[in-house]
Amino acid sequence: MLLFIYSCKTFETVNGEKYIVKRERINDGNLFTLILNMAVLYNPDSHKPFISYIESAKKLGHEKKNDPNYIFSKIEVGKEDGYLVLKRYHINGYDKITGVDSIYKYFKIIHQDSVQLQTILNYHKGLEVRKDEFK
Repeated sequence: MLLFIYSCKTFETVNGEKYIVKRERINDGNLFTLILNMAVLYNPDSHKPFISYIESAKKLGHEKKNDPNYIFSKIEVGKEDGYLVLKRYHINGYDKITGVDSIYKYFKIIHQDSVQLQTILNYHKGLEVRKDEFK
């Protein structure tokens, strides 16, 4: 069960295009009880979602600025035109729980409203432990 607590809206530029970014705070509902800070990028013209991802995660009740993050992510434009790379990192013990310390997701940009997931790579201590392709 997911619980939406609040949301706010800003703008972000990805691959030269400006997107509306709505951030939402979600309780994951698991035993570890993380508060997931989600970001959803929307096309400002069509208001269709472009991509969503977990920006960061903190333990419920430990959400102050100085409290530890367990997940953080960032989006980068790929070296080749038309690709986005979403890099997600598990830190502060969460990597030990999941057995994965980083996840790279490669998306092909179809157009301003759409991306297609191409590959997911899971790493632990710098070694690839799983690869999923969606071509």
